[in-house]
Amino acid sequence: MKPIDLLRQLQEVDSRLDADRARLVEVVAELADRSAVDDARRERDVRAVTLKQIEAEQRDLELEIETFRAQLTAIENKLYGGRVGDAKELTNLNREAGQVRGLISPREDRLLQLFEAADEASATLAAAEARLGEVEAARRMDEARLGAERDTLSGAIGVDETTQASGRPQVAPATLRTYDHLRRTRGGLAVAEVRQRTCQGCRISLTISEEQRARHGDSLVICQSCGRILYATS
Repeated sequence: MKPIDLLRQLQEVDSRLDADRARLVEVVAELADRSAVDDARRERDVRAVTLKQIEAEQRDLELEIETFRAQLTAIENKLYGGRVGDAKELTNLNREAGQVRGLISPREDRLLQLFEAADEASATLAAAEARLGEVEAARRMDEARLGAERDTLSGAIGVDETTQASGRPQVAPATLRTYDHLRRTRGGLAVAEVRQRTCQGCRISLTISEEQRARHGDSLVICQSCGRILYATS
């Protein structure tokens, strides 16, 4: 087999390995990235805490109102029970009743506000829980897809690494050093195809002689512009 044919095969394997390894890094990173689920869960938790705080304030207010109403009932029982005949005491009881009513009224107003806030918070929490469920379902699908892709990539990389290991010794050491140097300095592409008398590595036109040597010659042809090794299909 001609040296250029060995290099072409090696380049194809190496290019696949480059692409598959790069994609595998991305897949592994995507599998590790649970930020969407974490964000949705945090949002749900925030909404749940908000609702609990509102409900706690509701309970406290209801207890206060119940206590004040009991006080008011006791005062009114004295006022209207017929057992208090002293005018001054009746005046004091009326004043106390008014004070207690003054404590109850703003609390009842606040309680109505809290009922509305609780309804809104409950709806917001339900939406956040639904969103979390959607994100978790999508994540499970993504993990299944990415896991399968990871396994496929790992298998393909293993096969190509075996092919690479068996192919490199077939290339002359000096040629292999040149190839490796070009791979390092030319973005991984050491061997470039000639198409329509143009190097596909740098897109610079070749002379007719260069094209013919790349197409039919036995020795390696180097692009005078980018330094890559050229090949052309007959």
